[in-house]
Formats: sequence, structure tokens, C-alpha cells
Amino acid sequence: MDNNKKLLAKAMKYCAYQERCSNDIKEKLVNWGAFPNDIDSIINQLIDEKFIDDQRFANSYVRSKFTYNKWGKKKIFVMLKQKGIDKEIAEQALNEINEEDYLQTVLNLIQKKTVKAENEFQRKQKVAAWLHSKGFEMDIIWKTLDMEDLV
Repeated sequence: MDNNKKLLAKAMKYCAYQERCSNDIKEKLVNWGAFPNDIDSIINQLIDEKFIDDQRFANSYVRSKFTYNKWGKKKIFVMLKQKGIDKEIAEQALNEINEEDYLQTVLNLIQKKTVKAENEFQRKQKVAAWLHSKGFEMDIIWKTLDMEDLV
């Protein structure tokens, strides 16, 4: 078995284990010692055989990071860009998040977060900064913080 076929088989096994994006596979192939001119042909074959699909990866990544890590859209978008995912693919995947679920997640995070603060304004500032660091948009944070007062 020549080296190209070994690398292809290894990449197929790697992709079958967990959803991967094409950039992840490129990095792995480089680490495994693939020649630069072989990498594109291996990637193309993996795409043709449906082992790699960047849209499928992005959809899975968005669902996972939003559901389990409670990340906001901004942070997820940045992380997808770091993984080499096309802007349109990332935006399409982010649009799959239900807006009602998104707002409910922000509200739940606000209600669970405990911070030491001298007054309500300072508490809201600290919670807003924390939510912003998790990738939520400031307009949604403040809208939800104001909703919290009504709950």
C-alpha cells in the first residue's frame, strides 16, 4: 500500500470517529507527513466520499457549542473562522439557532450567575461583561437583563 493510500485510510478513520472540517484534516495530514501536493487530492477524495462536509461540521459545531458550552453567536462565529470555515457557511449554521432558545439561554445564564456587587447597576455590569466574554451580543444582553427585572 503506497503512502497516499495509507494517509487516505488514516484520514477516513479520523473523520469517521468525529465530525471534522477540511482545515482540521489539512493540519493532520501535514502532521502525518503528507506531501503538500498530495494533501489537496486526499481532501478532495474525502469530500467526494462525504467524510468531510464543512457545512455539516459547522452545523454540528454550532449546536454543540451553544447547547453544551452556552456560547453566544459571536464567539462561535470567531471559532469557526479560526477553523477556516467560510463566512457564509458559518452564518448559515448560526441561523439554525432558534431565537427564542437563544434569549432563554441568556436569561437562564443571568439567573444562575452570582457576582459580588455593591448595587444592582454594578451587578448588571459584571453579568453583562461575563456574557459578552461568552460571545453574546451586547444588545441582547441588555435587553435580557431588562427582561430579568420583569421576571
